[in-house]
Amino acid sequence: MEQQQAPQPDPIDYLTQEINWETCGDYECATISAPLDWDFPEFESINLSLLRLNNPNTDEVVFLNPGGPGVSANQWMRDRGADIATNRIVDSFDLVTFDPRGVGESTAVSCPDEGLKDELLYGQAFSTDQTEELIQSYVENCQQNSGAIIEYVGTRNTARDLELIRALMDIQRVDFIGYSYGTELAATYLALFPDRVGRFVLDGAVDPTIGARQATINQLIGFDNAFENYLVDCVQKDCPLGADLETARQTVKALFDSISQKPIAVGQRELTTAGLVTGIIAALYQQSAWPILSDAFADLLDEDGARMLFLADFYNERENDGSYRGNLIDANIAINCADDRLSSDPQEVEKLNEELLGLSDIFGESWQDGHLMCAEWPGEPSLEKLNFTVATDATPLVIGTTGDPATPYSQAESLSQILDGAVLLTFEGEGHTIFGQGLSCIDRQVEDYLIEGFVPQKLIC
Repeated sequence: MEQQQAPQPDPIDYLTQEINWETCGDYECATISAPLDWDFPEFESINLSLLRLNNPNTDEVVFLNPGGPGVSANQWMRDRGADIATNRIVDSFDLVTFDPRGVGESTAVSCPDEGLKDELLYGQAFSTDQTEELIQSYVENCQQNSGAIIEYVGTRNTARDLELIRALMDIQRVDFIGYSYGTELAATYLALFPDRVGRFVLDGAVDPTIGARQATINQLIGFDNAFENYLVDCVQKDCPLGADLETARQTVKALFDSISQKPIAVGQRELTTAGLVTGIIAALYQQSAWPILSDAFADLLDEDGARMLFLADFYNERENDGSYRGNLIDANIAINCADDRLSSDPQEVEKLNEELLGLSDIFGESWQDGHLMCAEWPGEPSLEKLNFTVATDATPLVIGTTGDPATPYSQAESLSQILDGAVLLTFEGEGHTIFGQGLSCIDRQVEDYLIEGFVPQKLIC
């Protein structure tokens, strides 16, 4: 008897759908369908949520992504309103965001056990075995509640989603403002669809070619340097940590030692070293937050951890009632694990751990064993290497801040060398990303680039 083949699903033509924009307060919103797996688009669909700040005076469109990965681009635009970009940009374009797959209002990764998330982000593990058990419980919670999307949230799939949106909006070339991880999304789109690249602004640039190991090292160095710059600034003022740099360093180390032995009670919660590191990191993203960090340290010296815990909660998007706003943490982990993973080989783990400890007295220990989070995560990163040097007739504008803690300046330098025709615009200062923060040397040149196509001439601000 001849064996019958299983019925195959009919292919879905995603390009035949229309984007039906509806009024959503001050914006227009829409939902479209995209393949769960772009390699097999006929099997299952996901939803992508789009948001547009419509400008009735123009048909020109610029896409924006705030980074993360895992930040809801749509919520970011709602929160910022017309301040999402400079006045000239808002007056010149329709501004469009979409929540990347796995994020926010699109088909999302979901890990709803908030107590488990609290333990993961704020707890104090005392052994690798304890950490592994906690991560395994977290991964199981994510798998049970996310569905198939959990394996298909890699940046390459999101870049293909952007190309689908471009086609459905009948736009010839994509103009794009990407911050932090948004620059990696943009670079990935460029590698996949070089003929569709318009004017790209890549602020707080990520080098997508360096791999998870070097990215981990670079970020540790970036935060360590930024913290050193904070300490230098602090001791020049009325610094609660001490009157000179060495005293300030020793005071911080003593606080870490003390809190590792005895976390500080904050109401029904407690500030552990995990919360302390996150609170410090949160304040290093912008120099304007340094005074808040100094106040938090002053409180800690009086055994009051509330302000530092507030900074950590702000970074993790944790609300006062214990809930988490959106799914930033879950999506961040899922996307990072889908794109690349640290080696779990014991010798490689030991070698990296030793290197990290040597790079930072303050943060090195908290960067240990980063491989554990992705070790049991479902799915695997793609083995296919993208060609980020592919020729285009575009001129991507890469922006790097010399004191950027999260995406160190060296990555802006390397990305500008990798991308064909790219120009590097440098801001000599502190903080993570700079466009739209009122610095005329940066803002004016980016506006002229996006609106008129003028390549910046003053390359250092």
